Amino acid sequence: RSPDSSFASLPPISARVLAARQRVRPQPVWKLRSSAVFATVSLALIAIVLFVGISLAADWLTPYRDVLKVARPVTSRIHFGKEPEGESPPPQGPAANRAARQAER
Repeated sequence: RSPDSSFASLPPISARVLAARQRVRPQPVWKLRSSAVFATVSLALIAIVLFVGISLAADWLTPYRDVLKVARPVTSRIHFGKEPEGESPPPQGPAANRAARQAER
């Protein structure tokens, strides 16, 4: 029996695949690029917020700690007005803090 040569005249399967219409409409290039930029910016912001939050929670010596000190007004050393009669301002400094801790014991 001789081989059937009718298959040789048929187009290859790849030609049918390439000729088929696309099932999904391709996205515009601007939309693909903007989504990539948005994802990158979002991940960067999340990383920055996590780093600052962890560094403040872990009490690391970072510049963020100094920024918070500058941003927060110093109220313990500034006094406006007169002292009440007979009262003196509380002592301040390392020696006063040490004496206060010893008095609590």
